[in-house]
Amino acid sequence: MCGIGGIVLFDGGSPDAAGMQRMVDALRHRGPDDEGFWVQSGLGMAHTRLSVIDLSPAGRQPMHVEDPILSMVYFSGGGYTPTAKAIAPSSNGSSI
Repeated sequence: MCGIGGIVLFDGGSPDAAGMQRMVDALRHRGPDDEGFWVQSGLGMAHTRLSVIDLSPAGRQPMHVEDPILSMVYFSGGGYTPTAKAIAPSSNGSSI
């Protein structure tokens, strides 16, 4: 379970770092393993991370690129078992 939050300021102002940190603090119970926030003109995004499989810093979020069209990407994963074997076909012939 991870936490995400954000704010949009339609006046074009930038959210302040202290306010963004308070948002992260409020989300910490959703993901105690990592945290971060990102701010640009008119927008602030906050994230907390619960690391289950990948414990490396490569999973830090928000992930962003310096591109005027695509600025950031958030990912939300679900529970899965990467070593699970396929289950036998069901009555309709499909398998998981």
